[in-house]
Amino acid sequence: MPGHDEFEREGSLSRRRFVAALAAVSTGLAGGRVPAARRESPEGVEASPAGGRIDVHHHIVPPFYVEAMNRAGYGNIGGVPFPRWGKADLDRSFDVLGIRKAILSVSSPGVAVEDTGLERELARRVNEYCADLVRAYGPRAGAFASIPVSSAKAAIEETGFALDRLGLNGVCLFSSNSGTYLGDPRLDEYMEYLDSRNGIVFLHPTLPLERMWPDVSIDPPLVEFVFETTRAVANMLYNGIFERFPNIRFIVAHLGGTIPFVSWRLGLFEHSAREAFRDFRRRCPRPVSEYLASLYYEVAVSCSPGNLRNVLSFVPAEHVLFGTDYPFAAQSFIDLNSATLDEPGLLDATVLQKISHENAERLFGFEPGG
Repeated sequence: MPGHDEFEREGSLSRRRFVAALAAVSTGLAGGRVPAARRESPEGVEASPAGGRIDVHHHIVPPFYVEAMNRAGYGNIGGVPFPRWGKADLDRSFDVLGIRKAILSVSSPGVAVEDTGLERELARRVNEYCADLVRAYGPRAGAFASIPVSSAKAAIEETGFALDRLGLNGVCLFSSNSGTYLGDPRLDEYMEYLDSRNGIVFLHPTLPLERMWPDVSIDPPLVEFVFETTRAVANMLYNGIFERFPNIRFIVAHLGGTIPFVSWRLGLFEHSAREAFRDFRRRCPRPVSEYLASLYYEVAVSCSPGNLRNVLSFVPAEHVLFGTDYPFAAQSFIDLNSATLDEPGLLDATVLQKISHENAERLFGFEPGG
């Protein structure tokens, strides 16, 4: 598959390749080398020391995983191939991304294959592979477990194994699975288990069912990923997940998709006279803004000044985390994202340090600087 260098070398791209490159903004599906992020700091603010940031959105793409997904019919994601990846890429990433710790996970579509036996086997293999990496990299790595969500029993069993036996830091769940969105009552048993474990959930987008793809020229990943995140969060909000299972800590990828822009609109649930919204207020008595502010939002390929200001207008600074979407995001996206965080006058020193590493240290219980 074409790497980042190839995308950047060519002076002009075909329409198809141009769209695929743009699609990496949301999906991060560009692959290849990622050079060092530009390190700038606001005036009067000491830049984060080299390796100071904790990257909570850092993917692995083991060859065995790609082979399994290819056999299951996932040769690409919405027309964009899986990137090539190896342990050497993980070795390089600490320096080129300016991070001291990476929380590893598998990206879309996770282990969501039709064969439930294969789904469980693949989840176990991915999780054991992650645990091996965590042992090998020591304090530089953590991991979110891949979970087979086709049944509550399988999800609970694998989560317990991943957290208790493997020592992973949380689970990665996707916005939907075979058309079932997070927030669906069929997932309540698993949500109850996560709540009992004070679980950390990294909520990552995936594509909706193909029949739901709009008939537009642009490749689905570019906009559907952020819409899918929004659908999942709104569905969980409306069905009372955040009220009924308050001990689950949700980290929402890409600054929450479009949640920051529709948060006020979702707040209209509190004012409508419609019976459905009166039912919602009985289920969820607190203001919508409180539920949305209880989530954690990570910044990968979404970090424009306007986006950051919007999120920080309704989310405490303690709930914003750093992420890169490596190795799926193109180098220019990661570069721009990191440079924006350090843009003079955008964030004060305290907030910058919280986003860079302090919030993750507190959430995961990491030693400061460790």
